[in-house]
Amino acid sequence: MQYWLKMKTGFFETTRYCLSAFTGGIELFPAEDKTKARIQVPEDDLIVITLIREKNAEIEIKTRHQIFTGIFTEDIDLRDVHHDLRKHISTDVIYVEM
Repeated sequence: MQYWLKMKTGFFETTRYCLSAFTGGIELFPAEDKTKARIQVPEDDLIVITLIREKNAEIEIKTRHQIFTGIFTEDIDLRDVHHDLRKHISTDVIYVEM
């Protein structure tokens, strides 16, 4: 599974990343800007992943050290993303519709 996101990477700055999950964690790798770092989060560092369907499909990834936020760039069903993430990791994945 791979999902394209615009991740907040600075004040008024976003970077396009690809989200993928694997057994044992998740990974975010930059799509175009190779100066940005690949982000690997092992499952034991994950606290919660929240998927929010509001105006846009959003994601918030809370780890022990950082919070990552982003918006999905494609029109997707967040229930599918929720299901895919739950297949790979046992960390809490919350789906919210507003």
